Amino acid sequence: MARYEKRRIQMIQRLERVNVLYLNDMANHFNVSKETIRQDFDALSELETIERIHGGIRWVKKTMVNNHYIFEDEKMKHIESKKAIAYKALSWIEDGSTIFLDTGSTVACLFQYLNFKKKLIVITASIPLLFSYLEPETKQMFQRCAHQFIFVGGHVNCDLLGTYGPFFDQMVGSINIDVLFFSGDAFDLEKGLSNTDEVAFSLIQTLKEKSLRLVALVDHSKVGKLTTFQCLTTKSIDVLITDYEFSSEDKGRLEISNVVLNDIKTSLNQF
Repeated sequence: MARYEKRRIQMIQRLERVNVLYLNDMANHFNVSKETIRQDFDALSELETIERIHGGIRWVKKTMVNNHYIFEDEKMKHIESKKAIAYKALSWIEDGSTIFLDTGSTVACLFQYLNFKKKLIVITASIPLLFSYLEPETKQMFQRCAHQFIFVGGHVNCDLLGTYGPFFDQMVGSINIDVLFFSGDAFDLEKGLSNTDEVAFSLIQTLKEKSLRLVALVDHSKVGKLTTFQCLTTKSIDVLITDYEFSSEDKGRLEISNVVLNDIKTSLNQF
């Protein structure tokens, strides 16, 4: 196989992950001239799924996610990435703060790392986290760390395994939250965070007004996609923690939107 063929295959593989490739980035990455990359881009743009843009190439269509979210189906997908993202999220928790953990499977991974913090008030609508708290080892950890656990009740959604509705809204209305940790079914730079489920959508709408900081935990499989209910614009998110590799240009776009990006390199034997 010729060198240019190997390079173009690698570009396609990379494009599957990041959706957009830029001329300068690829020239530096492959240590070749910009003219060489232009020729590669011209050749790749002949494929039906790839088109030229100013200074680069991208997929012609973004993937639309329409699958209904079910917690039990999602909790083990990309689990190592989710653990790494959750561990990184610890840096946004101060001892003595009040945090809310949403019903997403990535956020659920954060629960196991709370032993590194002290005197937290941990609030959630997640039934799996409630059951986890009731386990003897977890209760002992909470006592040892002087944490408090608050479960907010309401109507039960059996797919999300979480609560919602008027009673939930009333309870949350009296709570001030330092950091809201949440995830979603899709994240797009232009459209922001979206969900397939209207209940997950409504939870974030209620909670964002009560929270001083909004921290999104998004694994690589969710980036560059759209789904039905737009929960938050990109500019509404304070911190984005992900294992997705954004291009330098997209990092600049996040910076312009005042989003703090915590990107991680997933090497997860440590978790």
